[in-house]
Amino acid sequence: MSAETDKLASHGGAMPSIWTKPGLRSGASWIACADADIQKQFLDDLDEAELLALPFLFEFWALDHQLPPAGAWRTWVVMGGRGAGKTRAGAEWVRSMVEGPMPLDRGRCRRVALVGETDAATPGYFRAMMRDFPGIEQLDMVECPGTRDDRANLKVGRMIRAAGLVTHVPAIGSVRSGAVELFLAGVDRDIAHGAEFAVHSWMDAYGREADDFSFDAPENRQYLDYYREMGMSTDQARAFYDFTNSVPHARALWLGASDMRRWSGRPQQAKTPARTKAVRSAPTLAYADVTFS
Repeated sequence: MSAETDKLASHGGAMPSIWTKPGLRSGASWIACADADIQKQFLDDLDEAELLALPFLFEFWALDHQLPPAGAWRTWVVMGGRGAGKTRAGAEWVRSMVEGPMPLDRGRCRRVALVGETDAATPGYFRAMMRDFPGIEQLDMVECPGTRDDRANLKVGRMIRAAGLVTHVPAIGSVRSGAVELFLAGVDRDIAHGAEFAVHSWMDAYGREADDFSFDAPENRQYLDYYREMGMSTDQARAFYDFTNSVPHARALWLGASDMRRWSGRPQQAKTPARTKAVRSAPTLAYADVTFS
């Protein structure tokens, strides 16, 4: 036991210290302590791909206290002084949940949160996300104010449907304007009690709104066609479109969870059922800066 832990134990003595001297369990620690010929042999045995990947394998470089504890745990307290690597440890744990801890592994997480508005670049970002993380099954719509590009927004909606994603609005979720089209894209749509929605008429770059065009104009037809693609009948699509355009763009019609549920049927089988029951919270990380005097 070190002098530092002796000092901690002297303050009450009720909680024994679990501090242990760091071992050399990481690959980098072992290589750093090895003879030069062993280090050279290790690097020579790596092929080009392995050599390029080595700097990004956190498990190889991490100190022992930066690796998550074994077994079933709910809270991991990373307690150390400034520079101990607490932030990196937490960030790498989150990354491993999404990407998987090793290059060929799949991550455990199947949900992603949507925060912010969409724009012309969003379809490309969405495509890259699904390419890199094909295991994603659910889109949690947390803070979704709308879109800066309606055509791009509808394209993203079709991509959500093609990917077989569930759209879920949590109790703290807010889905407004063009983001409502993204919610309707889910193959299964789930709304928690307390979620809010807002709809209004669209407006183009020239200040024109839906009522400034004939019903059969392409500007209006693109939305009706979209709603039918998302599972609405012709009559339902017309009714919903009229409902959203009943309020001008400068205002908003606010809807609660029960109001929106009447428009959110379940058109087809999703990759995974939307979560309608309380779910046990994910493990959490806690950080503490400690300086021993």
